[in-house]
Amino acid sequence: MDVTFIEKSQSTYPWGSRYDPQRLEELEARVRLDAAGGLAVHDVATHLLTLKLYQLYPDRAKDDIKGIILAKSLMVLPSEATTCCRFLLKPLDTRTTEQTTEQSELVRKLVELADLLETGQFHQFWRLRSQEAAHGTPLGQLLDSIVDFDLGVRNFICSIVEMAFQKIRKAELAKLLNSTDVPSEWKVVNQDDGDDIVLVKPVPRDMLRSQSIGAERSVPTERLMLMFSRLARETERPRARRRHQHAPRKNADQRS
Repeated sequence: MDVTFIEKSQSTYPWGSRYDPQRLEELEARVRLDAAGGLAVHDVATHLLTLKLYQLYPDRAKDDIKGIILAKSLMVLPSEATTCCRFLLKPLDTRTTEQTTEQSELVRKLVELADLLETGQFHQFWRLRSQEAAHGTPLGQLLDSIVDFDLGVRNFICSIVEMAFQKIRKAELAKLLNSTDVPSEWKVVNQDDGDDIVLVKPVPRDMLRSQSIGAERSVPTERLMLMFSRLARETERPRARRRHQHAPRKNADQRS
């Protein structure tokens, strides 16, 4: 006999014992533990089950728990956890069983942060992140309470930088990471003018194909190309300005 049928037949709830709303208290406690566990803890199954129960019982949903779940998924990008969470965050219309687009302010801003990360708009991500923290908004307080949130995001950005660059100016990297720290595997080359260069850890040739395949499974190729093009534009602008500043100006005789 089908396991799902057995579950349903043994439960007073229409979706079976797995989706018993009485489980929410325990699940929410696990989610809060995850928030304090840093990068070492991410119980994806618990997170997705909690969001599914929130879909089925919207009156029991808690915005702070939703926020923790989505924020934790951003810490492990390019994992598919973020895509699954975003799908389950959309509440169901109980009359039609279709998903609606209504969301709380906290969740909408988190989705906006996710969009910025997944499209390579890292400067804008940190700008919004910093604004929320500086103003002490519910989102800012939530992200500050999640251990290693910024570190997880920086790990993801570093993985994109590794695929996009062989070297990058340290000042530009600091803007992308919102931090002056450089990964220990990368080498900083000091310049006389103070405009230091970071040599990004090269990807071994025998690992290149397997890493590309893994990246494609989590991040569509077209999205990777969008990230690379945006990174190229962002890092090219400072170089163009410096070239313009150092270019010798022509005097009147030369122009004539």
